[in-house]
Amino acid sequence: MSTLTLYYTPPSPVARAVLFLIRYLDIDVDVKVLNLFQGEQHSEEFLKLNPAHEVPTLVDGDFVLTESRAILAYLINSRNSGSDLYPSDPKARARVDQRLSYDHVMFSRNTFAIRPVIFDGATAVRPADLEAVMESLRVINTFLENSKWIAGDNLTIADFSFVTSITSLVECGYDLSKQPNINRWYEQCKSLKGFDENLQGAKIIANVVKSKVENIF
Repeated sequence: MSTLTLYYTPPSPVARAVLFLIRYLDIDVDVKVLNLFQGEQHSEEFLKLNPAHEVPTLVDGDFVLTESRAILAYLINSRNSGSDLYPSDPKARARVDQRLSYDHVMFSRNTFAIRPVIFDGATAVRPADLEAVMESLRVINTFLENSKWIAGDNLTIADFSFVTSITSLVECGYDLSKQPNINRWYEQCKSLKGFDENLQGAKIIANVVKSKVENIF
């Protein structure tokens, strides 16, 4: 089986989700770090792999896959088939897929909230964008009311997808005690192999945001 190549940047939550799962599964990987701030994602070499110039991008032999949630599913299907991380039961898998779809909403809201600060010189997060993030957190808290993990009582790829965005919010100053179910779940996630590398990436983006905005929350 070929060694995977992952095009990655540490500040990106979606890229961190993929590397987090790879570390958790102890899969051999060649990590190629791209500096998005310097435009390395627009290099001729990378655009041949991913014309959308986005990370993460996974290369497995002659197979190239983009979009983090698709990559998470592929990693289980190709490297750990039958695992509860992406269950085969139709209803259990549908719940994971639903959570992943919602996480796309959550990530988009996080991105919309801080993108003007990072790229456009804004010195504050727009109140409407911040409220959208808060609404997403309230929804996620309900996911965990009677559930040990995001999509049920077993750890799944949904947890890896959600936790990287949550880690970024925590490092930017959000107090998770306001959402006790998320807080309890997040403490569990800290013990997973690969969490520390995720945390390091979250600190990078948080430091950029904090250098421009005194207090987001």
